[in-house]
Amino acid sequence: MDRTELAANQFRMTQTREKLKREGIKNQRDAIEAHETVGKEVRAAIAKIGGTPPENIPPAEHIKKVEKRLKKAKPKLLLDDKDAGLLPQNPLT
Repeated sequence: MDRTELAANQFRMTQTREKLKREGIKNQRDAIEAHETVGKEVRAAIAKIGGTPPENIPPAEHIKKVEKRLKKAKPKLLLDDKDAGLLPQNPLT
């Protein structure tokens, strides 16, 4: 799930929670209906502004692949002895 999809899902959940509270919905059937209604409205809003529906968002890279890639990656900043010698020995004193 990418950030956009997570944000849309979070928005849908918060709006549904507020709708259930505001309308005093207590039974399961009405709660399911409220969830479906809010979900349809959120999807419609995404479509109206030209956003990508969640099912068309490409999947994120698998976490195992990310971990493997990061392990293989070289550190972005390396200090050699020459550069490290320029750093103060006790920067707080």
